[in-house]
Amino acid sequence: PGPRPGWPRAMLERMPADRISVRELAREAGISPAAPYKHFGDRHGFLVALAARCMREFLVVQLDASAAAPPGRRLVAIGEAYVRYGAAHPHAFALIFDTAISPPGQPPPELAALIDQHATLLADAVDDARHAGRLPPDGDPAILAAALWSQAHGLAHLVITGRIPPHAITATLTAFLAGHDDQD
Repeated sequence: PGPRPGWPRAMLERMPADRISVRELAREAGISPAAPYKHFGDRHGFLVALAARCMREFLVVQLDASAAAPPGRRLVAIGEAYVRYGAAHPHAFALIFDTAISPPGQPPPELAALIDQHATLLADAVDDARHAGRLPPDGDPAILAAALWSQAHGLAHLVITGRIPPHAITATLTAFLAGHDDQD
């Protein structure tokens, strides 16, 4: 018998990645203590693989939100999905952004394409918002994307830590656009 379905993800829902030991990982999976080393090489390799799995989930919820949103509303939709994923899965969210797992500018190959896809999603959402008049048309798109990403990321942390209630997510995200949006 192989590992139990969903086993590493279930562990991450209960505890942060830095508390998951290889021994506990093997025990929970119902495999020998040596099996994770054979498959992942070491604990870091396991955490990179788990971070990639979480990043795919994180990206999919944002892509789905973007696809479901009408034109001009994609930026807020992916922001909401971003924050809600972080609030629902705080340990996965922390692992995705752990610089020991994925150093800025030097992500492991398992994460590089996902990070690029995420950056493209944000850039497309910024373009969508600019074309809809929700963001200044003359602003530098990279600066706008960085400002909006930092807002969503900070908001996720504030919701995770209970500083801002989840019911305030949409209003908080749209407040940033209020000066440029006559449609809300």
